[in-house]
Amino acid sequence: MFSIMKKSCPVVAIIGRPNVGKSTLFNAFLGERRSIVSEIAGTTRDSLMEQITDLGKIPFWLVDTAGLSDFGNNTLENEIQTQVEVSMENADLILWVVDGNQALTQDDYQIAEKLRKGETPILFLANKIDDGNADKTYELSELGFGLPETISAKNNFGFWEFTEKLQTTLADLGFTADSLDKTDDVSWIINRC
Repeated sequence: MFSIMKKSCPVVAIIGRPNVGKSTLFNAFLGERRSIVSEIAGTTRDSLMEQITDLGKIPFWLVDTAGLSDFGNNTLENEIQTQVEVSMENADLILWVVDGNQALTQDDYQIAEKLRKGETPILFLANKIDDGNADKTYELSELGFGLPETISAKNNFGFWEFTEKLQTTLADLGFTADSLDKTDDVSWIINRC
């Protein structure tokens, strides 16, 4: 299915526009609150990275990124957006998160366009489906990535099923259970290239 492999332990980057639940998803993977979660868009400023070793056979690095958005000519925001783009370019797999309870925004369409131009495999997720009603997600297919996986990172609805899909995708990419290598160079995320 996929054929590109960059490092022995895969890097999975969570991306999406501001306030779609990326940090909540990151915390769900960790099983604890490590990333700040807020109703205020733009709370996440720096990328966080943790190695996940207990959610399936294939370990991976997980990156929580700031929201992708067009903030104009703000120097700090431009730096933050560059950091997210570096994460996307260096990831082996992108988890693209959208808000399944809100209408699509211009940011969603711009992110879809960026992702189409890239070569990194993508798992498309509709978050905040707290009631399990996936009917709300049909309009999201107009982004061109099919129907998204539906989850509620906050309530763990669909989360365990999604981790199985993630593990299958990592295996399809060529990663194995012995992918854990503490010597992988992941300094690109720390040093922001």
